[in-house]
Parts: sequence; C-alpha cells; structure tokens
Amino acid sequence: AAVIEDIGKTGDLPGHAFNPRNIPERAPFFAGYLSRNYFRSAQKLHVYETAEKFDGPVCILQGTSDQLVPVTYAWKYHNVYAQSRLFIFDKEDHMFHKNRKKAAEVVTDFLLDCV
Repeated sequence: AAVIEDIGKTGDLPGHAFNPRNIPERAPFFAGYLSRNYFRSAQKLHVYETAEKFDGPVCILQGTSDQLVPVTYAWKYHNVYAQSRLFIFDKEDHMFHKNRKKAAEVVTDFLLDCV
C-alpha cells in the first residue's frame, strides 16, 4: 500500500506518469485502468502511520526483482512494525513466480508460529 500512496502523491505510475494535482480521469495500468478516485484515495492513505499502530506479529515477503514495489518499502515496513519478520527473496518478482512454494512455506510456518 505504501507504493500506492507514493504513486498517488508523486504521479510516478510505471509506464504512465501524471500530475498528482491534476489527475486524469483514468490511467492505464497493465491490461486495465485505474481511476482518478483510486489515486485521490491513495493520496490519503498514511500507511506507515497506520501500520505502526499495529503491535501484533507481521510477516513481510519481498522479492529483490519486484518491478512494482522496490525492496526499500519492505525494509521500511519492517522498521515500522513492532513484531515483524522480513524475508527477502533474491531475484524474485512481485508475484513470486520462481519460488511460490518457498514463499508459501514461509507464510505457513509464520502462521503456525502465531497460533
């Protein structure tokens, strides 16, 4: 969500930059579109301020080759949450195409540890 907030505030949408003070009615995104209301809502998210209020356990998975969400966002969340575990997957993309089984195992182990 943090990258969504930043795109709304900067207008730096991959493949289609826009003026965040004059948001277009819709912007192309992958095979579809995102609406002006999407970006207006994103500008008001305050994700890190919201995240730091949560004190329960959090599991963060991030790929170093993610083209949508840079790994810096995972590190920032890790520093904001009181009880987070961060797992960085080398050369993995946004959808964990190379290591889905390993990602699922990490999440499963995390959830089992939380019960």
